[in-house]
Amino acid sequence: MKRRAAVWCLLMSLLCLTGCDLLAPIGGSEAETWFYYEEEIVREAEIEPQSDADGTVSSKTGASSARTDQKGSSAGSTASLKTGSVTDPKLPTFSPSLQEYFYTAIGQSDFYQYGFLPANEKKAYRLLVQAAQKGAVTVRVGDCKCTSETIFRVYRAFMADCPQFFYLSKTFLYTVGTWSDRVNTVILHYTDGSVTDEYNTKGRIIRTADRSRISEQIEEFSKKTEEWIAGFSTDWDVWGIEKQLHDKVIDEVAYDTETAEKVAASVNVSGHAFDAYGAACEGKAVCEGYAKLFQFLCYRMGINCTTVIGTVEEGSHMWNAAQLEGEWTMLDLTWDDAETEGLRYYRYFNLTESEMSADHIADREGLAVPSCTSEEGAFYRRFAFDVRSLSAPPEHFEEALDRLAAGNDRYLCIKMNGNEQRINRYIQTYLFPARSEVQRYIREQGYNIRFDTHSYISGDYLYLHLI
Repeated sequence: MKRRAAVWCLLMSLLCLTGCDLLAPIGGSEAETWFYYEEEIVREAEIEPQSDADGTVSSKTGASSARTDQKGSSAGSTASLKTGSVTDPKLPTFSPSLQEYFYTAIGQSDFYQYGFLPANEKKAYRLLVQAAQKGAVTVRVGDCKCTSETIFRVYRAFMADCPQFFYLSKTFLYTVGTWSDRVNTVILHYTDGSVTDEYNTKGRIIRTADRSRISEQIEEFSKKTEEWIAGFSTDWDVWGIEKQLHDKVIDEVAYDTETAEKVAASVNVSGHAFDAYGAACEGKAVCEGYAKLFQFLCYRMGINCTTVIGTVEEGSHMWNAAQLEGEWTMLDLTWDDAETEGLRYYRYFNLTESEMSADHIADREGLAVPSCTSEEGAFYRRFAFDVRSLSAPPEHFEEALDRLAAGNDRYLCIKMNGNEQRINRYIQTYLFPARSEVQRYIREQGYNIRFDTHSYISGDYLYLHLI
C-alpha cells in the first residue's frame, strides 16, 4: 500500500463574497491537513445524528426526526477523540439540563438558510447544531461529503440561522485528507465574551473559553428572554406580536457606539456586542446584536426570521427579514432605535425590499435573501392612523385608539403627507376638537386618552405621546 505523506497547514479566511484564500503550508507530519477559517464580522434531518458517549457528534444514521433536542453527555464529562494522530482537546460539555434552553417554536427544517442547502450539507448543518447544543468541540462530518468550499457555506448558514448559539465563534478548524478535499472533522470554537478557544498551527488548543461561564450565560439569556416573552400579549395578530418584539428590543437595547467606533478604526474587539446575549443581557449591541436578538425572539414566538447583510452609506450593516402570513418583509431595528430614550421609530418596520433599498442594499452573493414584496404588514396599515386626505378623518383610528386604551402603545402614530403647517392644521381640525370623530369615539368608549407636548415628526409619521 502506498504510504501517504501528510502535511499540516493553517488557513486564515474571511467569510465574504468570494469565499476563502489559502495560505502557504506550514510544515509538520500528521495524518490530515488542517485549515483555519474565520468569518468577517459585519461592521458585520432527515436523519437525527447519533450522540457519542464521549460528547462528540458523529454522522452515523440515527432515528428520523425534525427535532434536534438529543441529550448530551453528563455535566463535567470530557470530549476525547483521536483524529489521525491529533487528540481533540478534553473540554467539558454542557449539562443535559441546558437542552431545554434551545427550544424554538420555529423548527430547524424551516430555518431560512438551511432550506437552501443540498441534502449532504443539511446533514453537516444538523451535526453542527447537535454539537453546539451539547457544547461538543469535535464534529465528524466525513459521511457528509463536504469540501473545503461547501463546509464554509454550511457553517455560514448555520451561524446565520442560529442566534441562540451566541457562544460560538465565527472561527472554526476543519480537517481534510491529504489527497482529498473531503472534510472529515470540524472543530468548533467557543467564546465566553472575553476568551475564545484558540489553536496553534498543529491544531493543539492553547487557550480555552470558560465553559462554566458559558453555561451561566445560556441560563441568563434564557431567563431574560423568557421573562420578556411571558409579558407579551398573545391576543394580537401576528403583526401585533411582531411589533411587540420590535418594541421590546428597541426599549431594552442601546447602540454600542464605542464598539462600533473601534470596528470602524479596525481595532480588534471582544465581548458580546455582535450577538443576542450582548443585546439582551448586557443591554447594548451593534446592528448584528439587534438583528440576532430580534431573530431569536421571533423564533420563540413562532415567526420565521432571518438576518440580512448588506450595505448602507456608512458601510456594512445587518437588518432582518421576517415572514408573516406567508409573506416576507424587512425591518431594521437598529435604525428604528431613536437616540432619545423612550422614543422609537417605525421608519423601517415591515418595508418591501424596494422601499428598503432607498438606503439599504442587500448582499445576495453570500447568504440567501427573501423576496420582500408584501405591504400587508406596513406600519401605517396596521398600527397608525392612515391620513390619505387632509380633508377627512383618518382611517383605522378606532383600532389605534383601542390599542392605546389597552396600554399597548405609548404613542398614537399618524402617517401623513404634507408640510408641517398643513399637518398642524389637520390635527387641530380632526383630532383635538371635542366635536371631531376621534374625540367622539374616545368619549363613546369611555377612554381616558389625552396627548401631551412630547410629540414629534419622523419622516412621514407624526407621533402623539399619550399622557
